Amino acid sequence: MIKKLLKYFLRLFDIEIFNKVKIQNSKISEFEILKNNQSKLLKFTNKFLKGLNSDHIILRCEPKQAELIQPYIYSNNPDIKKFCNTANYEPIPVVVSGFGATGSSSVVHFLREHIGFIDPKPKGNTFEFRLIKDPGGLVDLRRSLKRNSYWNNYAYIQDYINQTKLNSRLSKRNLFTKIFWPSELKYQQGFALAKLTNDNFENYTNDFINDLIDVRHKFNWWNHYRNLSFYQELIEHLKSKKIEDDSFLIKVKEFSKDEIDLIFSNYLNKIFKSIIDNYVKNFFWYDDKIITLKKKYLLLDQGVLPEEADETLEILPKETKVIIVSRDPRDVYLSSLSQNKLARNFPNNVKDFCKIYANQYKHFLKQKNKNILHVQFEKLIFENERETERLEKFLDIKLLKNTKYDGKFFSLDWSRSRIGKWKNFGDKDMINYIRENFPNEMFYD
Repeated sequence: MIKKLLKYFLRLFDIEIFNKVKIQNSKISEFEILKNNQSKLLKFTNKFLKGLNSDHIILRCEPKQAELIQPYIYSNNPDIKKFCNTANYEPIPVVVSGFGATGSSSVVHFLREHIGFIDPKPKGNTFEFRLIKDPGGLVDLRRSLKRNSYWNNYAYIQDYINQTKLNSRLSKRNLFTKIFWPSELKYQQGFALAKLTNDNFENYTNDFINDLIDVRHKFNWWNHYRNLSFYQELIEHLKSKKIEDDSFLIKVKEFSKDEIDLIFSNYLNKIFKSIIDNYVKNFFWYDDKIITLKKKYLLLDQGVLPEEADETLEILPKETKVIIVSRDPRDVYLSSLSQNKLARNFPNNVKDFCKIYANQYKHFLKQKNKNILHVQFEKLIFENERETERLEKFLDIKLLKNTKYDGKFFSLDWSRSRIGKWKNFGDKDMINYIRENFPNEMFYD
C-alpha cells in the first residue's frame, strides 16, 4: 500500500519509479537514453539509491512511456491496462525435482522464461514447495491414515501442522538470527505459503484437517513433549497451559483410498489455485498471448522425492506434471562438496555418496507414470532444441519466450560452465570410483 501511494504521489510531479530488474529487454536502450536525460537532482537521487543497493530508480517521464518500458506499473490509463480473469484459467502444477545438486532449479528457470509459466517465488524469500515430501509432510500423513491408530493419530497430524507452520511463514534474517543461528544459516527458514495464497493457507489447512477427523478427545499425553528439552517444556507449561489446551487423541474418519486421495488432491488444488490467483491479480498484463492463454503452469521446485513421484501423483491434481532432473553423478558429488556443510546433500565419503545416489536413482527408474518426465541436465544444455521438443510434447504446449523475461533467469552459456567440473578435480581415484559405480549415467568422458 505504501509503495502504491508513493507511485501516485510521484506522478503528481510526472515522476515514475522503475525497477531495473524488470525493464523489458527490447526497451533497455530507450530506458538508458531516458535515464541520461534527467535533471541533476534526479541523477543525484538515483546515485543515492544505488548506494543503498536499491533496484529502484526514479525518472521524469509520461506514465504511458513508463508502462511500455517496464510492465506492472500502476497506471490510470485504461488503454494500457489488461487484467487476467483467473476464472478462465486451468491451473496445472509442474513439479520439478532432482536428487540433490542435479540442476532442477535450472529447469525451473528455463521454463519460467516462457509464456504461461508462473514461478511464485516472492522477492527476497526462498521458495521450494516442500509441503508434500518432507518428513511430517502430506505423504507421511497419508500413510499414517491407512493405519488409523487412535493412540498415534494426534502425533501424525501435529507433525503435519508443524510442517505447515514452516511452509507458511516468511524467511527471517535479522540481528537475532545473525547472532544465534549457525554461521552458515543466518536466517530462519520459511517458504511464504501464507503470503503466496493471500493468507488463505491456514484456512485451507484447518478445513483439510477437519475433513479428516471424526472424534477429538482432550488428553494431555507425555508424547506431546517428545521433541522438547527440559527448558522448552518448562516454558510451555508457563504459557497458559497451551499444550494441554491443544492436546487430543483423535479418531480419523473411515475412508477408502480413493476418498483419501480426493481430499488431499482438493486441498492441494485450493492452494495451487490460490497461488495463481494471487500472483495474477498482483500484476497487469500487456501481452495478448498471455491474456488469451487458457492454461497456467505453476512451477513447484522440489515438490516431490524422485523415488516417490508415483505415490505422490496419487494425491496431486490429475493434470499435474512431474519433471525429474538427473545429472552426471561426478558433478553431483562435486556440487554437493561445494555446498556449506549444514546444507550438503550428500556425505563427503565417496562410497557413502554412491550408496545413497544409487538407491535413489534405482527406485526412481522403476516409476513409469506417463505424467513423469526424466530430463538429463546435460542434454537440456547441449541438446536444447531436442529437449525443448520433449518438454513441449510432455506438457502439451508450444513453448513461447516471454520477452519480459528472456535471458533473465536462464543462460545456456552459464549452465555449460557448470558441466564437467569433475575434470579439474584433483583426486582422480574418487572420480574413477564414481564412474565404475555408474557406468551408464556418465554424460561424457
